[in-house]
Amino acid sequence: MPKPHLQDADRGKGSHSDEPLREDRTPSHPTSWCVEQEEDKWWLSDPAAPGLLDLIELEVDPGQLIDTKRLRRIFGGRSSMWVWRHVRSGNLPEPISIGGRNFWSPVEIRQRIKEFFAGRNGKTDVGK
Repeated sequence: MPKPHLQDADRGKGSHSDEPLREDRTPSHPTSWCVEQEEDKWWLSDPAAPGLLDLIELEVDPGQLIDTKRLRRIFGGRSSMWVWRHVRSGNLPEPISIGGRNFWSPVEIRQRIKEFFAGRNGKTDVGK
């Protein structure tokens, strides 16, 4: 008798959460994000939930570096591979390596976001 691919207890569940899988079989997390600006602060937000201020405020503090984990969270929980693809393509700056760990300057990240979204009314897809 062949084994089922999923345990009975796991049927109907998403692979990364305890939430039931939606009928359309799409993941429960958004696949695209927008950047919004208010005065001198930038946020990434979910276009599927208008009015919801999501994720992390990208503070411009030149003395505090952003590690890979925080950078991934800033871009909506993207994978490390997503980060490296965008570093290689030039969309993100090269990291600063300190003690074998990678860090980014918040000023450089903010500048790249600003350059990327210039002329697009502050909203576009960054999920690709």
